[in-house]
Order: sequence, then C-alpha cells, then structure tokens
Amino acid sequence: TPSTQSPSDADAGQASQPRVTPAAPSATGASPAATINLLDTEGGARLIAANEENWKRLFSGEHTYAIVGRNGFAVLAVAGDKPARFDTLAVFVDSTSVDNVKEVAILISSASPEGPFVKAAQLTLPNYRNMEKPLHELHFTPVEARFVKLQVVSLQNDYGPNGILGS
Repeated sequence: TPSTQSPSDADAGQASQPRVTPAAPSATGASPAATINLLDTEGGARLIAANEENWKRLFSGEHTYAIVGRNGFAVLAVAGDKPARFDTLAVFVDSTSVDNVKEVAILISSASPEGPFVKAAQLTLPNYRNMEKPLHELHFTPVEARFVKLQVVSLQNDYGPNGILGS
C-alpha cells in the first residue's frame, strides 16, 4: 500500500487529497501483462493537449526530462481510447536540483480530453537520481479512466516559474 503524509495543522481546515510518496510495488498487484504505462507512446498512449510544447519531449519513449511551467499540464489518452485501470506513475529524475518539480497531480476523466477531470492523486516526486532503476515508481489508489491530466503542482524552489520533470 502507498505511504501517505498526513496534512499539517496548517492544512487542517482545507479538504485535500492525500500526498503519495514512493512505495515499493505490492507483490499482490496486477500481473505484469496488465501493467499500463501512461507515458508509453509506443504502447499507444497519446499526448492530446498541453499548455506548452516542452511536454512533447517527455513522451518520446526515452528516459529524459523537460522544462515545464509551474502549474503546467499535459492531457493524455490511454492506449486504445478505452478505459484503463492504473495505479502507478513512473518518473525519471536526472539529478538532485532545486529546479526539479516537487509535486504532480493526476486528474482523470472518462468523458473527454476536455474533462471534466477529477483529482485521483497528488504525488511527491523524489529529488534524487535512482541509480539502480532509472524510474521512480510512485503508487496511488487504483483508478480507471480514458484520459489523464498531469499537472505540475509545485517545484522544489519557491521562486522560479519553471521546473524540470522527467519521464
């Protein structure tokens, strides 16, 4: 099960989604054949919309990174335009940096690429390179959708307009 951080006392008055941190994959999860990589364009995922051109680089099939804007977003269609079940987002972190993206929200819709979207998770990304595996796997409660919106929530720093995000 994913580990979550409880909201601080300052957040107690606000309703919020749990923040999900990296957790080891469950041995009782879906079979490898049922695993869906939301970012796998070779497997049929398609980038449909984004607030800026740099998001395209993340869906090239290579482990890479791109500079994206604070509050930036990308909308993806899962393979086959049919509802798919997923519970993991894998991200590539090239190196520790104050310029890295800190949190990403995953929003889902089964209606259309324009939404309406519902927040499925808010993930806190590690700020270090994984030397044994190139991707950090971030797990959250399983959801099913046809369209996924990834949105930058915060950066490691409080001053810059842009952050580094990897896939």
